[in-house]
Amino acid sequence: MRSIRWIRTLGVLAIAGIVVEAGAQPAAGTETLAARLVQLAGEYAAGGTAVGPARSGALGEGQEKRIGLQLDGGKCYVFIAVGEESLADLDLALESGGERLGEDTQPDNFPVVRACSPVSVRVELVLSATRGAGSYVLGHYAVAPDGGAAAATQDRLVARLERLAAERAAGAVLEGEAYRGRLVEEEVAALSRSLAGGRCYTLLAAGGDGLAELQLSAAAGAQRLGDDVLAGPDAAVPEFCPATDAPITVRVTARRGGGEFAFAVYGRAATGTLTPIQMVDTQMLTRRLAERAAQAARGMDPLQSPTFGSLAQGRSANLSFPVEAGRCYRAVAVTEAGITNLDLTLLVNGSPVGEDVEPDATPVVGTCATASGTARLDVWAVAGTGGWTVGIYSGAQPAAAAAAPENPLFTLLDAAAATLSAGATRASTPFTGTLAVSGTQQYDVTLQAGKCYVFVGISDAGNLDLEVSSGTQVLGRDTDLDTTPGVVFCAQSQVTVRVKLTLLSASANFAFGVYDAPAVQMPTSAPRPTATGIAVGGSETDYVANQIRALHQRYAAALLPVSQVNRGTLQQAQETEFAVSLPAGRCYTVIAAGVPSVRDMDVTLTSPYGQVLATDATDDASPVLVTNPCPQWSGDYRIKITMQYGYGAFGFQVFSQ
Repeated sequence: MRSIRWIRTLGVLAIAGIVVEAGAQPAAGTETLAARLVQLAGEYAAGGTAVGPARSGALGEGQEKRIGLQLDGGKCYVFIAVGEESLADLDLALESGGERLGEDTQPDNFPVVRACSPVSVRVELVLSATRGAGSYVLGHYAVAPDGGAAAATQDRLVARLERLAAERAAGAVLEGEAYRGRLVEEEVAALSRSLAGGRCYTLLAAGGDGLAELQLSAAAGAQRLGDDVLAGPDAAVPEFCPATDAPITVRVTARRGGGEFAFAVYGRAATGTLTPIQMVDTQMLTRRLAERAAQAARGMDPLQSPTFGSLAQGRSANLSFPVEAGRCYRAVAVTEAGITNLDLTLLVNGSPVGEDVEPDATPVVGTCATASGTARLDVWAVAGTGGWTVGIYSGAQPAAAAAAPENPLFTLLDAAAATLSAGATRASTPFTGTLAVSGTQQYDVTLQAGKCYVFVGISDAGNLDLEVSSGTQVLGRDTDLDTTPGVVFCAQSQVTVRVKLTLLSASANFAFGVYDAPAVQMPTSAPRPTATGIAVGGSETDYVANQIRALHQRYAAALLPVSQVNRGTLQQAQETEFAVSLPAGRCYTVIAAGVPSVRDMDVTLTSPYGQVLATDATDDASPVLVTNPCPQWSGDYRIKITMQYGYGAFGFQVFSQ
């Protein structure tokens, strides 16, 4: 049976049309994906209702797409994604506050994740192309919560819990109320609890009729607190005593059978040794692992969900996984900034088969199994203290690395440059080095007249800023809170510019590259007013204004601006609205653009009476809307901008005949 992750800590069948860019035709094959989405929704979201139109987009191998959503309290949802045939393995995860709450990492291209939320919460959906590349559609459905079992059944389960507590948690008292739910075979309920430091806790669960084997585990972030010690329909995590207040995630799994279950936490005052709680940034580690695995385990599938942990210098941890004869395996690890040297040792059936003891924090080790058995991976923090994660991948033997592999930061630089300008190519070999906290590094670069360039920096920790200047004039600057600053600049004449990198909040390795950007349009020499007295792109000559001019030339060259450029700045998952006065009897086109750090921006135009006239939910940073129907009333129309992925400044302008 297919495994569906069910998240109750947060937790359809009218399918809306796939939304594509205004004025464009749906991508080839989108209709087939939409039909498949309808079929899957009938199976996994039967009786539910679509929440907005299905989203569509495309992913390259190793890429991911993050979408911010608000889940309403007291409601349940199902998220279904479908990839085309060339996108062989598409994964879907749900995150909140940096913690991965649920996922579907089955080796297929139709992941399904379910979520129920007792309170309203902001979450992120993460779509990852683990193997292959191509188009996808994503559906979001509201479904009815599971109906509870009869009161008598629940009472029997609670009574079972109390008897179990007398055996396993003598002297402890019930913390809060017992939780009741229902599971089908292989389903997982992930429950969040906030525990107070200085107390000891025992976790218990009891399964009803039909639940032959129930399993329980608990973790604080990436730190494992305990696993089930019972077999059968009852489950127990032995007593643990956190030293500090900590949010924990409890996973209740129906290993065999399905039915009702009850779960409860029992606590008492601590009298002995307390367990330190070390929270790990699982969201950052997951992103870094995906980037590293795209290079180090290309063509291989995840064998299991990533394993997270925290280690002090000189300490070790280990994990095990099954291997099959004739298959190849690769373990890929990344760390937080606190660990500067992590080593891996791989053993199969007790015999060492590989190790990575290079002085770095991104080790990779692998083997091709000649016999089936069990592999054990030892993880050693040689230098530094902090969080780590390991992904295990299986499949064909990856292509052998070159004798002198290129700095992995260069590959990430190339990807960042391509994001800022499609088709960007290196103008020279990237620079690399190490910076201390608040350290700076400067480079002088000569630019050719009439050419556009992308300047990109990257660091493996901290916050890296980048500034491009000529004399006392700043030509571009990226001071966002990230590790991959980028600036796009077009030279009107030959000029030598100075690029300054500044690293904040940590010491780290860095790389910097200059790229030719043929896809970037050269700006006009100066904004020129039109017959309406308004200049296309406004009076500015910055990146946003130039992008609006380029989009106007491409999509709406025959139209004139009827509004000034409206501007703003948003962080990821934020939205804002503008009022624009429009007369009736005309059709309008809205062109929007964001700075390079904006990855996906959606725009919606609404009439004074609440009618949605146009919406753009495609995965891009330059939406173009065409009103359909055209406005029938004069008045103040609302334009809503939603920052789905990325952050930074944006602008939009309205055009008409």
